[in-house]
Amino acid sequence: MTLYSADHDGVMVGPLWPGQVTEYDSTRAGRLIRDLAPYLDIQDRTPPYVVEKFLPRAAIRALPGVAPKNIRPFVMNHKVPVHGAELSPWGNLAAVPPTQPVRASMLANGKKNWALSEAYRTHPDVASASWRANTPPAPLFGPQPLGLFFDGSVAFFDPTATQ
Repeated sequence: MTLYSADHDGVMVGPLWPGQVTEYDSTRAGRLIRDLAPYLDIQDRTPPYVVEKFLPRAAIRALPGVAPKNIRPFVMNHKVPVHGAELSPWGNLAAVPPTQPVRASMLANGKKNWALSEAYRTHPDVASASWRANTPPAPLFGPQPLGLFFDGSVAFFDPTATQ
């Protein structure tokens, strides 16, 4: 994400959908995996395919009967405090009208704010019933979800805590 931002005049990846799948499809906007493909050695090929290195095996086991291409293992943080307002660093394709991503320099407290998190059914940012049906019932790796923070660190955290 840092390399993408550096190559795009400091602007974050996006706009993105809040819930992320691991299916690469060059025709589908709003997917983190598509926008970061050149940085992650993900091949652009047809037909769309699941990039297995981004789909935790634990998610597949937790969701028997859900096609791997439909599993939503990650949720993007679309509620980051930026200069006294709550914004989406990624922009938001679900917003009406869609919003655009912000500059990375606006994310002053990268150690405090999570960028993306593992998704699970009761995560406060997993919004709809159809989305919940395609996420694991609970965090996969511990009592709290793992989160990637804007400073690049990864840690367990409480997504209901005030940021």
